[in-house]
Parts: sequence; C-alpha cells; structure tokens
Amino acid sequence: MAEGFTGVEFLEWSKADQTAYINSQVVMASTIVTRDKPEMARCIADNYFSETGLTDAQLNDLIANVEQYQSYHPSTVLVAVIEATCGKFY
Repeated sequence: MAEGFTGVEFLEWSKADQTAYINSQVVMASTIVTRDKPEMARCIADNYFSETGLTDAQLNDLIANVEQYQSYHPSTVLVAVIEATCGKFY
C-alpha cells in the first residue's frame, strides 16, 4: 500500500478486503523468515493459521490491533504484533 496509508482507511474496507489484506501480510511475513528463521515461521503458522487459513480469532485480534493503532500503517501494526508473539524478524 502507498505511503500514508493508515488503519483509518483500512478500517473503512469491507471485512472480505480486510481479511484478504491480513492473510496476505501474515503469509508474506512467514515466507520472509522461512529460510533463515524456520522457528519463527513455525511460530507464525502455529499462532495464526488453522488448516483452512487465518483463524477467525486471530483475524479479529489483528483487526482490533489495527483499530487500536489506526494512525499507523496496518502492516507496521501486524509486524509489531507478530514480533511480540514470535520474536524479531531481524
């Protein structure tokens, strides 16, 4: 998303669009660390995904975090939440 995009705009999206965005961001986060930090990739998988994708509980929690910190870019919030759960990316 473009620079200047914040949670304010994200929260105006439909639930389907929010879900698609968060799914892609969490999958990307896991992909980034798979090779060099497999334990973090496993943590992301264990904490955020079920057999059918992002769990409803985790999706709602991530959206609530974006809402709480809506002046920030949603991706920044998601990175912070994932790092709090699974450790630093780098």
